[in-house]
Amino acid sequence: MSKTIYVALAVALLGVTACGNRNNRKAVVEEEEVVAIVAPQPADCDPNEGYVWSRMNEDCIKLFEEGVSLISAYNPEMDHVIYVLFSPDSTRAELFVDQQSTDIFDRQIVDGQPVWSLGENSAKSVQQVDGAWVMKQDGKVAYTHTADLGPIEARYLGSDGITRRVYWVDASFYPEAERATVKVDDRVYELKQYVTGSGYGYRNADADLRGKGYEAQLTFTSDTLRNLTLKDTRADE
Repeated sequence: MSKTIYVALAVALLGVTACGNRNNRKAVVEEEEVVAIVAPQPADCDPNEGYVWSRMNEDCIKLFEEGVSLISAYNPEMDHVIYVLFSPDSTRAELFVDQQSTDIFDRQIVDGQPVWSLGENSAKSVQQVDGAWVMKQDGKVAYTHTADLGPIEARYLGSDGITRRVYWVDASFYPEAERATVKVDDRVYELKQYVTGSGYGYRNADADLRGKGYEAQLTFTSDTLRNLTLKDTRADE
């Protein structure tokens, strides 16, 4: 918020009332200014890194890691995925549609069970039904959580083709978010999915994971890191 806006706000306050303590009015304006300056801003969230703005947390978050993914209960093949993000104490829940925050629900107790909604007459609510998270619309289940959405965990055995060193590479795939995280030597790379002629591909500015079946290649843009030939250990199970 710019200094011009704060001046305009102060003038407006003076115009509303001619009485009261001038120092108190000044303190209110200054306190609001401090909060506005230190609060994170949505513009700080980098969508290329998978971040979105959470109004509930007032911070940038990664939905595919922190939220519960829900798909349409009427058409499971639909690509449209919504997310529910719970507060650390579970008293609130934030609904995301198309990566945008739409509603913040409060926890209620209905028939002895926790339900997150906008209130007693809320058309939308989030709760567990038979152990699965669902979102209800007008009392009917509209979206439901499917564990198959991910993450899909994989572990690769790798070789650089030069030394005898054995590399262990752990990967987590998030199909609904079209992203993957790859861990090599305690460093984690977050990769975004891209279209390939066959198999799968995930990359960012530093690394590229390309594979088909149980075979994969992990290449790096840095000359100090050796490219790796990988084999998914699940192939031996």
